[in-house]
Amino acid sequence: MLSTNNAEQEHHSENDDLSIREIDRLFATAIREALSHRWDDLDVRCLPVVDSTNLEARRLLSVENKGYLVAASAQTAGRGRRGRTFYSPGDRCGLYFSLALPWSYEAQPTQVTTMAAVAVCRALETLYGMAPKIKWVNDIFLQGRKVSGILTEGWIRPETQSIDALIVGVGINLVSPKAGYPQEIADTAGALADSISNQMTKLIDPNELCAVIINALGDIINELPSRTYMEDYRRRCFILGKKVLLDDGRVVTPSTVTDDGALVVYENGRYEKLSTGEIQIDMHDDELLVE
Repeated sequence: MLSTNNAEQEHHSENDDLSIREIDRLFATAIREALSHRWDDLDVRCLPVVDSTNLEARRLLSVENKGYLVAASAQTAGRGRRGRTFYSPGDRCGLYFSLALPWSYEAQPTQVTTMAAVAVCRALETLYGMAPKIKWVNDIFLQGRKVSGILTEGWIRPETQSIDALIVGVGINLVSPKAGYPQEIADTAGALADSISNQMTKLIDPNELCAVIINALGDIINELPSRTYMEDYRRRCFILGKKVLLDDGRVVTPSTVTDDGALVVYENGRYEKLSTGEIQIDMHDDELLVE
């Protein structure tokens, strides 16, 4: 188990000048400096590698229920929805972080996932002028390829069996791995750098990106119980009005996403709300091409 004490885990020398640091390395100090005052009490931890940032956040919450941000450059046991593996290579190819927050709002994990998806999209648009799209419920696409995934989990206090905190895990592909992606995701995975034309700007600062996403999510949380951010989610959700395959084998046409994050599909003359599940899409279908 990794240490859960409050000591800094910067992984640089005492004389390291952060103003000339390697731009693609993670530093807790650099992230803190870019966070808004809303996050002044957030305990920020950066690690070169971890089994899973969500798992490390759980370990930290079990010691003290407060706000944590755990960021890493690689995960050995990264997880996606439904227990799937989330490919998290080293070599600074990706940014993986989990935000753990004591939670007293009515919003459930699915809703928080939609908040995080909007926050990631807004950050990519603000920082790099990108036009990311959302595949319900938790995937971020650029130019027809998945560049980010989100996993939100509730942390239940053993004594009370109640959700005391939520953990929002975000994984982002910054650059493509030199050896390529595993075969099972090679046709769908992409990286942010693939959408940046200027070679001189292909170095993406993970500290800045992480902080801007957290700040964007904080802005959304500050507006609760307002759900105006869902207008942005629906506008970016590229599957609406297109035929998709559900995991139960049905082919349906999603019409909208509710403010609670449920997908509304139309089949056999009636509408149905899906709060959980998976959808499959054919990115070679002209109707589903993401610009």
